[in-house]
Amino acid sequence: MTIFFAAISPPDPVVQALSSMLYGIEGARWREPENFHITLSYYGDLDMHQSQSLTDALSRVYLPRFEMQLSGIGNFRNGPHPTSLWVGATLSPALKEVQKATTKAAQTCGIEIESRKFTPHLTLAYLTRRASLLDIAQYKQTHPLLSLPPFSVDCFSLFSSQKTDKRSVYVEEASYLLDPPSTGPT
Repeated sequence: MTIFFAAISPPDPVVQALSSMLYGIEGARWREPENFHITLSYYGDLDMHQSQSLTDALSRVYLPRFEMQLSGIGNFRNGPHPTSLWVGATLSPALKEVQKATTKAAQTCGIEIESRKFTPHLTLAYLTRRASLLDIAQYKQTHPLLSLPPFSVDCFSLFSSQKTDKRSVYVEEASYLLDPPSTGPT
């Protein structure tokens, strides 16, 4: 089974800053820094024809470059067993437009997309049931005002994911440049 998704990869300085935070919660399966990304659209399991159609459709996304900022620590499923720990991404109008465009590209290919609210984030860890709520709370208190410098987003990528016994392996299938911002009349 090959899973596909569109995502933005953060630049090296952001990856390095976040890499220094991968500790402190027993029962956390920390993400490999080379797999850090902000998912735009999740496409699921696609066959070769669907993935080729999607690759072509994504190449027709023409939107301007934009700035993105990561800030704040959170987790999904606030119940007794949180499932993941993440850094949030500010939902700017430009980010929302790119996310909508990557979803629409899939829909034009007949690929069904999950209908859930877009919550831009970068996953730091998946949490097992052994992860202590106290450890999670302490981690979030240790990094309460995390705010990384904004970075320029000049492209997004289509990734495939294959699960192995130990982890998922992500492969960048294609990268799509965003247009430079308009500088006005010259």
